[in-house]
Amino acid sequence: MDSVHHIWCPLFSQEFQDLPDGAETTLTNQHGADNWKILPGVPLYDTIVIVTGESVRRDYMSVYGYPVPTTPWLNTAPGLFIDGYTSAAASTVPSLSRTLIYDYEQNPDSGNNVVALAAKAGYSTWWISNQGKLGEHDTRISVIASDAEHTVFLKKGSFASRKTDDMLLLQETERALADKSSPKVIFLHMIGSHPNPCDRLNSWPNHYLGQYPRKIACYLASISKLDNFLGQLDGILRRHSRHFAMLYFSDHGMSVSDSANPVHHDGHIQGGYSVPLIITASDITSHQSVSRKISARHFAGIFQWLTGIRTENIPPFNLLTDEDNEPVMVFNGERNVLADSLKPQPLILPVKGK
Repeated sequence: MDSVHHIWCPLFSQEFQDLPDGAETTLTNQHGADNWKILPGVPLYDTIVIVTGESVRRDYMSVYGYPVPTTPWLNTAPGLFIDGYTSAAASTVPSLSRTLIYDYEQNPDSGNNVVALAAKAGYSTWWISNQGKLGEHDTRISVIASDAEHTVFLKKGSFASRKTDDMLLLQETERALADKSSPKVIFLHMIGSHPNPCDRLNSWPNHYLGQYPRKIACYLASISKLDNFLGQLDGILRRHSRHFAMLYFSDHGMSVSDSANPVHHDGHIQGGYSVPLIITASDITSHQSVSRKISARHFAGIFQWLTGIRTENIPPFNLLTDEDNEPVMVFNGERNVLADSLKPQPLILPVKGK
């Protein structure tokens, strides 16, 4: 297994300072064996890229209707744009555990995650991350990453150990695409819009200053940077692969308000879970908005649908025709609650006259 920056660093405490009270902070350095049962199938694409974003709330993306242009490329890009996708929790580790591990609720230490699924189905697998890798006592997400054949971590310690630019993920993706193995799945894990969003911009311009308070302006600028990132990634894939698909989702949303702490995690509002789910592909030629109520807990089924992998474990889930028939439940840091029971949060709009 290839591994970059696979060293122990005890800088893990800050990673959990932004988690809601009661959030799961247990560290683990292993999981059980998977019991995926693969059925015969044909890969739908030679190359699949799964992009996990960070802290992006979809109603601040103009492609989902925000009245200020924050996503100029996505606004017209060919693809599927799911309006109604709900994250499983309001912070990274609890959310991605429930998203990437198929049977997490029954067994938190299960090995049945989508990385192991891709590998068992015969795909070459990469995990390329701009979040932290904590070493000997990894978070559950780092342990999932270790199931990939190739792992690259841009940070040596926690997510806060360096202000590494997400754009560096594109260079690593080019390297993975240069590998001739096929089919392949590349998992990218961004730092995205994680608080403090101003730290995520690096040299990216902030055109929202003067119209919004500084941190909210930075949050919107980080979304415009994401838009550029996805546009560049789509272009890279079109150059390298005739048959590709790219799926982007955010791990959770955020509270964005005019309070003293304007951008922060919040498991008690709908905005903490309201996230984008976007797919572009070599065979998608039009811009399609799809309104469907879908929980991130269906992600393994969505992954199976996108790749063409078939298993005995996962019921079929067609992103274009299926949705949750039962009320969507989310983990608020303490317990599972109805997503619809949470209070909405009004959007912050630009100051008039500026």
